[in-house]
Amino acid sequence: MSYGYDPHPYPAGPGAAVARPSSLNTAFALMLLGAGIAALSALFTLVIGVGIGMSLFSASDDPDTSEFAVGLGIGVGITILVAVVQVGLWLWMAFANRAGRPYARVVSAVLFGIHSLLVLLHVATVLMAPGASPSIASYSLGLVLSLVTWGVGLGATVLLWRSDVSAYIAARSGRAFQDQWPPHH
Repeated sequence: MSYGYDPHPYPAGPGAAVARPSSLNTAFALMLLGAGIAALSALFTLVIGVGIGMSLFSASDDPDTSEFAVGLGIGVGITILVAVVQVGLWLWMAFANRAGRPYARVVSAVLFGIHSLLVLLHVATVLMAPGASPSIASYSLGLVLSLVTWGVGLGATVLLWRSDVSAYIAARSGRAFQDQWPPHH
């Protein structure tokens, strides 16, 4: 007799439709937010980078624009590539975790660890920046976006490792039933 308590909240077989826990839904929303912030950060980087590049070019007496154009083009290309990778990773992990893929939490945690190291590097870069300059404001806004993204990643990572998410992933992957198979008679 269960007295209204179901000791097996996810009794379905591997891959069966089971209720997605609210903490996983919240983590999914946070990861989508992370993708949006990554896209916004890339746009910010492009606008600030091109603006600084153009102001440096206009202050230069060098009439040769080809090196400048190549350098600016490479910078824009790298920024776009990094943004596509970042947004793609956020979206991949959001949908993989929501689907209950067993590898997705681990990959998400590793990516969060890497991002944490990059944020520490960003903080160190801002703190060691020489004197006040126009680029300090852009570094500071970039740092704020990095810290917000880090907070979003932390929230998603913590939610992904809750016990209700673990039970959901186990039910979706069939690991909850490994101890029951083959059936003992």
